[in-house]
Amino acid sequence: MSTRLARTAAGPPTALVASTVPETLNLFHRELIRQMQTTHHVHVVSSPGRDLEALRTEMGVETHAVPMTRSISPRQDLVSFFRWLTVMRRVRPEVVVTATPKASLLGQACGLLFGARKRLYYVGGLRFEGDRGAKRVVLQLMEKLTAAFATVVTLNSESAFTRAQQLGLYHPRKMAKTVPASSHGVDAVYFSPRSRDPQMAKDLGLDREVPTFGFVGRLTRDKGIDELIEALHILSDRSFNVLVVGPQNEPDSIRYLEALQRDNRVVCVGRQEDLRPFYAQMDTLLLPSYREGFPNVVMEAAACAVPAIVSDATGAVDSVRHGETGLVTTVKSATELAAAMSAVLENPTEARTMGMRAREWMATEFEPSKVVASLLEPLALGSLASDSRRVAHVINDLRPGGAENLVVQLAYEQRRAGHDARIFTLRGSGSSHLAEQAARRDVPVQVLGGHRLSPLAWLRMIRIAGGADVVHGHLFPVVWLVAILPRRKTVVTEHSPHNRRADSAFGRYLDRAIYRRHGKVAAISDGVEEALRGRIGHDVNVTTVPNGIDLNAIKPVTNAPTLADPLRVITVGRLDHRKNISAAIQIMDRVLVPSALVIVGDGPERDNLSREAAARRGQVKLLGQRNDVPALLAGQHVFLSTSTYEGFGIAALEAMAAGLPVVAPRVPGLTEIVGDAGILFEPGDLDSAARALSSLRDPISWRRHSEMARLRARDFSIEATAALYEELYERRPDRRAC
Repeated sequence: MSTRLARTAAGPPTALVASTVPETLNLFHRELIRQMQTTHHVHVVSSPGRDLEALRTEMGVETHAVPMTRSISPRQDLVSFFRWLTVMRRVRPEVVVTATPKASLLGQACGLLFGARKRLYYVGGLRFEGDRGAKRVVLQLMEKLTAAFATVVTLNSESAFTRAQQLGLYHPRKMAKTVPASSHGVDAVYFSPRSRDPQMAKDLGLDREVPTFGFVGRLTRDKGIDELIEALHILSDRSFNVLVVGPQNEPDSIRYLEALQRDNRVVCVGRQEDLRPFYAQMDTLLLPSYREGFPNVVMEAAACAVPAIVSDATGAVDSVRHGETGLVTTVKSATELAAAMSAVLENPTEARTMGMRAREWMATEFEPSKVVASLLEPLALGSLASDSRRVAHVINDLRPGGAENLVVQLAYEQRRAGHDARIFTLRGSGSSHLAEQAARRDVPVQVLGGHRLSPLAWLRMIRIAGGADVVHGHLFPVVWLVAILPRRKTVVTEHSPHNRRADSAFGRYLDRAIYRRHGKVAAISDGVEEALRGRIGHDVNVTTVPNGIDLNAIKPVTNAPTLADPLRVITVGRLDHRKNISAAIQIMDRVLVPSALVIVGDGPERDNLSREAAARRGQVKLLGQRNDVPALLAGQHVFLSTSTYEGFGIAALEAMAAGLPVVAPRVPGLTEIVGDAGILFEPGDLDSAARALSSLRDPISWRRHSEMARLRARDFSIEATAALYEELYERRPDRRAC
């Protein structure tokens, strides 16, 4: 019996995760819970609320509602303590992880009483720093007491770690910190730059002709609202908006709300479920806070390319690189805050540049899984992700294509993580560059038969599946083949929004029957997921797992276009009706600036396209199939796509990673990848595409789109894709599947 089977038979150890209010866990600590679920049966404790119920239903954790107050309340705290004892007696966890002061004090004390071997207290800020006198003394004493109960105390910023050392709050051997900071990082895909909605600005009452400062947080003294109001008074003769977003339920909120609303430049909107549209309205975020852990709002705004002006308070000072991603002012100094706001108003271009740098910093350094792994590292929990899982990727062959490229890169990344990932093909691939790439990377590839419908290949696959932990199928007919295997073993990935089976009622019927056999179905883009659900119905569990690429393998562009040289345009793809390369040639006829097009690929339309290219006398070159696409991209200026549809625009993504601006039709699979980082035109509108290409001969426009493209591409790394598939592998099969 394997280690994994033995652990399952005995039942996984139990862990308990807690915070005072459920919103904290639901909004910020899902990744922490997910990582702990790989090795432990997780229970969650917090005050009651719909967020607690969401964790139960969506993450499969056991939940326990224990009413707790944030403030000191001896009577209520005693009741909460006894409720904690009841929960701890039932759960008896081996590991306790707590966040927020009240839940941590109660949870760590009960964890010690009931013998939890590992007890981690996560410090998201030094609560007492905003208080004075006796209350500060009491809060410091509670902090030391909580740490005494814990075996590990992890702080989420360098300045908080240093400050705690100076005050002697925690035993030095217990102290740890997250890397680089924060408790959960930031999802730079979810929080990403988006266009400002003019109708929303109008509805809010924002003046679209002037810059907008934003404040996101609780409307209370600790957030520096006094200094904000005074800074607005200092800048009373300047024109700008201030958008204030956040809860208004603190004891001093009403007073501050009335004071802010006396200034007609200020718009207050209260708490919002989705902050992204509000970040899009902001040019600069303000956070003159007196204390922080590592402020979430600064991370979220930065991921949306919004720079921040913060105070140098503990925690807040770490969230901005002064002069690079934002500005840092002295805590409780309204004069410095006003000066920093004035500097931003006078240098809007530099502010936008700081926002782009902030976005890049967040996307590269604050990837959630890595930050959370550093938080849990002192507990040495281990992880199934570090155990050797046997993954069998099954695909028709390794001839050049998007699905085939993903399989090779994904298998390689999984092997780097310690898994035994192998590729099995139903037929041979000759000497394709993908097969050669797999060999260079020591990814085993085994050919099972002579063609994809070979009965021998199918029988061999059934035998191989018996020794695999996961069988991961790609493309037809493999997705049908793996349906005969045990559901708990299979994962299939849908790579295209359309297939020929969908053209007949019988084909759609068979597809629905087959996909209902699969407990885990992945789609490579939202467009593919939507199309798949349209064919097979909405009662099959489908998860979007975006493709990824090896960003390190992409060479950056060498030169920006100049007015002296022709604009060099490249398109890459299979030469068939779906890619519609003929339209790319027609677009070049309409471009008003000197330009040249390079076409890379092969397929049934090659002869026709060769004739069209020859008629352009050198303006269009057809290179055929190439294995050096990254090097070719580096020598071009713009990537052009004319696809009628895409599963996932992998060629466009590789171009973006190289820093090439992308001009593409507004179709599923490309819209999601390109987003605001490129120029999208309506399908068939060749004149708009030509105008877009012409505009990119301007060096300033080109550099702006080039930088946005590179930043956008960072959201689609093969490492992130592998992590998402790891999560999907761990998930229990959908019980609705037959």
